[in-house]
Amino acid sequence: MSSFGSYRGLQRLVIEASEQEETLIFSEKQAMWEKFSIKVGDVFEGKVSSVARFGAFVELRFPDGGYYVDGLVHISEVSWDLVRDVRDVLKKGDGVRVKVVQIDVEKSRLAFSIKQLQADPLFETLDTLMPQEGTLNTGTSTAGDVVPSEPLPDLEQICEELLRENG
Repeated sequence: MSSFGSYRGLQRLVIEASEQEETLIFSEKQAMWEKFSIKVGDVFEGKVSSVARFGAFVELRFPDGGYYVDGLVHISEVSWDLVRDVRDVLKKGDGVRVKVVQIDVEKSRLAFSIKQLQADPLFETLDTLMPQEGTLNTGTSTAGDVVPSEPLPDLEQICEELLRENG
């Protein structure tokens, strides 16, 4: 059953109704999901409402300026860097941008990611070490010129150091 209702200015969605038991079950969170059409992949501004070792809860900021729905940014989705404790990275009240990565309607849960909105440093490193064809700047050389190219700078030195280590 899907029916919107309002009580004292709060939007509600009827998610279950029983005539025999004379009960109605409402969900404010699901009403907001439907009102603002939250979908996986959407990006929102938000603020951190609480932080724990395993992640941070973020309240989404909606176009009307209100914060109605929150969800979890799991520790693995906070940063591309290793994060051992989210409290070292985020604090209550911090403003963040999050991407919706999962919606669990049955449990009324949203999962967010901060790191998916950032460039993956692995790809940046690979592009630096192994440029794609056509991305090298060869200056004014002609087809007959030989352009020396070292695929991994200082590779020989790195290998020698690794061989010297006791290991």
